[in-house]
Amino acid sequence: MTQIIGNAAELNDLVPDLKWHSTWDTPEAFARHIASLDKEKAWSDSGWDGDETFTGTKNMEEALKLAEGGWQEGAEHVLKLQGNILAANPQLPKTVKYSMAGSIPNVPRAIAGNPINMKALDLSLSRRRPVLTIMTAMHANWTISKDAITNRAAVVAAIIDMIEAAGYACEVIAFAPSIGHGENEVVSTSVIIKASTQPLDVARLAYGVGHSSMFRRLIFADWGSDPMLKKILGRGLGMCHFDVSKLQNTGIYVLPSVEDNRELFKDAKTSATKGLAFLIGKLRDQGCPAFTGPPSGPVNDLAGGPNKQRDLDDLIAEFGDM
Repeated sequence: MTQIIGNAAELNDLVPDLKWHSTWDTPEAFARHIASLDKEKAWSDSGWDGDETFTGTKNMEEALKLAEGGWQEGAEHVLKLQGNILAANPQLPKTVKYSMAGSIPNVPRAIAGNPINMKALDLSLSRRRPVLTIMTAMHANWTISKDAITNRAAVVAAIIDMIEAAGYACEVIAFAPSIGHGENEVVSTSVIIKASTQPLDVARLAYGVGHSSMFRRLIFADWGSDPMLKKILGRGLGMCHFDVSKLQNTGIYVLPSVEDNRELFKDAKTSATKGLAFLIGKLRDQGCPAFTGPPSGPVNDLAGGPNKQRDLDDLIAEFGDM
């Protein structure tokens, strides 16, 4: 029987056969939970003591601030990736347009000084938007660089942003499974980063789907503070070889972690091309309706589609300022 903590117990239905499951309905609720923990009482202080080269933040306070306010640098990265996704998937309809007035601000555009920085939704389409549930895995072993983890998070956020712009409402769940000493001793922390009824906040999304400190500070602190996990996970906090493919179900689409794909996200240029192609290919393989049209464009070509439009070198050059 699973021991469940948190305020979103329904998430346990999505990740079966767990020994322990920490479940939260928003990143803010999860951050408040972590802020309430006492480092001095934790059996593992990894979440508090990791340095910036490993976690991507100077300290826990900075990580909690990002969880509450979003990752603005990541939002700017997402904006650069959007053009690549649209070029690669011209069949996607646009239900969002930008103007000087609208319902939702686009922070990266505003920061860049672009006066056309408000999103105006096509409400006639949004009223009948089908809902897609996307689960994105955050786990990564200690040998994987913080940059690879964080680059992947920005790519995931860009893909979700464009899926929503194509007329779908996304529920986004970030989860981090870890395998303990026993074969069947699996634990997870899972957080609803975006409900399907919420407007998209790109900065908040980009942090929640797997910024390095989301995993290596907040989740490490979550695991290191529950006495039950000391026996299950041990000082190394378990292993990251969880097979996410068994979670795929009708209406649920799973994005694998960076664990076995680090080279695809080693830097911004590679992430914007090979990493992007890899993740879109995974969604297409699962039948995600946002990517089931005829393959065309550079991303589809990199993911195995037959219609080559530009060489990889051209794409890398296009994103050389990232």
